[in-house]
Amino acid sequence: MATPMATSPLRDFLVTYLMPEKCYEEIFVHFNWHVPCLKFVLNKTVGIWIILDTFLAQLPQLLKILWSGSAEGLSLISILLQLYAFSCPVVYAIANSFPLL
Repeated sequence: MATPMATSPLRDFLVTYLMPEKCYEEIFVHFNWHVPCLKFVLNKTVGIWIILDTFLAQLPQLLKILWSGSAEGLSLISILLQLYAFSCPVVYAIANSFPLL
């Protein structure tokens, strides 16, 4: 009978957000560089990075608006186009039952 693995905060984070438990065991318990698991983790990491980068790119503009208390000088058309560009891939992913993260 196998004993349950001890949980750690790092393991919980990795299994929750980046990889299935099977991949965690292959890479960190058996020290086997299982290529499909590595591809899965790399794909997930790049996806999260792209999502974070997309939102962080808007942070300077948002902070400038908050500090000045005005959105003067911003084009409504450009903001609407930007919103459309951000929402189209999300709507497509939801419509096709793709995982967002």
